[in-house]
Amino acid sequence: MQFSFTSTDFYVLLPLLLPLCGAILVLCLDLLLKPGKGTRNLVHSISLLSLLAGIIAGGMQYNFLQPSKALPPKLELGPLVEPVFRFQPWTVLGTTLILVLTLISLVLSGAWWSEDSKEENQTHGEYHVLTLFFPIGAGLLLAAKNLMLAFIGLEIFSIALYVLVAFRRSRARSVEAGLKYFLLGAFGAAFFVYGSALIYAGRGSLDMPGMGSILQQGLPQPIEYAALGGALLFIALFFKASIAPFHMWTPDVYEGAPTPITALMSTGTKAAAFFLLVSASRLFPHELVPVFTLLAILSILVGNAGALVQTNLKRLLAYSGIAHAGYLLVAYQAMAVGQGPTDAGVAMRALLFYLAVYGVTNLAALGVLSWIERRDPAIVTLEGIRGLGRRNPIAAAILAISAISLAGVPPTAGFWAKYQVFAASIQAGQAPLAIIAILGSVIGLYYYLKILVALYFKEGGTEPVSGKGFATGLTLSLCAAAILLVGLLPDLFLDVLVNVRL
Repeated sequence: MQFSFTSTDFYVLLPLLLPLCGAILVLCLDLLLKPGKGTRNLVHSISLLSLLAGIIAGGMQYNFLQPSKALPPKLELGPLVEPVFRFQPWTVLGTTLILVLTLISLVLSGAWWSEDSKEENQTHGEYHVLTLFFPIGAGLLLAAKNLMLAFIGLEIFSIALYVLVAFRRSRARSVEAGLKYFLLGAFGAAFFVYGSALIYAGRGSLDMPGMGSILQQGLPQPIEYAALGGALLFIALFFKASIAPFHMWTPDVYEGAPTPITALMSTGTKAAAFFLLVSASRLFPHELVPVFTLLAILSILVGNAGALVQTNLKRLLAYSGIAHAGYLLVAYQAMAVGQGPTDAGVAMRALLFYLAVYGVTNLAALGVLSWIERRDPAIVTLEGIRGLGRRNPIAAAILAISAISLAGVPPTAGFWAKYQVFAASIQAGQAPLAIIAILGSVIGLYYYLKILVALYFKEGGTEPVSGKGFATGLTLSLCAAAILLVGLLPDLFLDVLVNVRL
């Protein structure tokens, strides 16, 4: 096959190529310019602009696809891209979502790093380069039609995270978290590669079939080596998505990583993993589909039970993330067992909506901690946020709105996200699973209410707690406003997803 890269290929890959160009430019500037505050601000601005350009390109692509039409336009991709890259409305939305999450995380990083006086002469160019590589790898992963490209994408963003988690080399807890994540991530990658090899042995191909419900009539059933390979492949993705019992790394890594990276890892990694779970759905052996129910229940119970006893907010949100992975798996199970493409489409839209809402909400919660943590490191505990409602009303309000949304209480976006998931599960005939998930949400109310009680009903310090960085405060305020706006007017976002095809 002749190596060729057409203008159409360039257009399709533009949301990923723009951050790549930004990463290359940042790397060159970091090498050529004198370290200092000015260079750091320039590197930070270029990184943000490249991500923003990628988001705009993704929005233009989604508008071009015109999913409201019966036959959206099809682009003729070149022989290099067409066999391995999936260009569809849901992949464009997924890539854009991950770019948005990365952009918010990078905004949080600007104030977080500049707060430390010891870092004033550091450019942190490598930090920005690695952060920019995260959406590139995640975008390749979720849009891959071939397991080889999916593995390349998986390793690109995983290696970036391994380094970013241990970025604070002077802190033992950060290095420990990075090492733990690297070792367990290596096991997950091994499962992915070995599963892919078995799939190739059983099917003679690494290509992933088209989309749809797993049990839709006429779909190929993986057998023998391919079935075993599909199971191993899903184990690797369960690790990335923090689904119990593959969650053991999550609390320690979230606690030890820099808080902006915790925010990115807790949201972007889940989104990428679940998108690939959707892409690879037909590779999973049908006999094991009921396992999704067991894993969803286990994740909800383990996540909520673990969060109940936490006093460190990053660990609390880590266990909360495990529970939310369970709710996402409820939507995935609905897609797997739904009767035909209609049920699968409803479940897929619920999954997309939940990923977007959870991503913005969890970023806002961790963003508040990142915003004020460097002034008061104890702020990441329930004890540290006592009385924050009086010491920093804006930060307390954003954290409170985020906690209420994560709990699924109206009138926030989190309520509608859980409603969509539970409704899709009931429509697919999984009412018992939906009831268990609802009961799990009720349990989760307790530890989210503990945050509200600490913010407004506990006596704390009297000195003000201020956050540094106007852009960070503005971004967090916009996140909180979006949570309330979608909660009050959910159709604004749901209408965007109503025509997403599988």
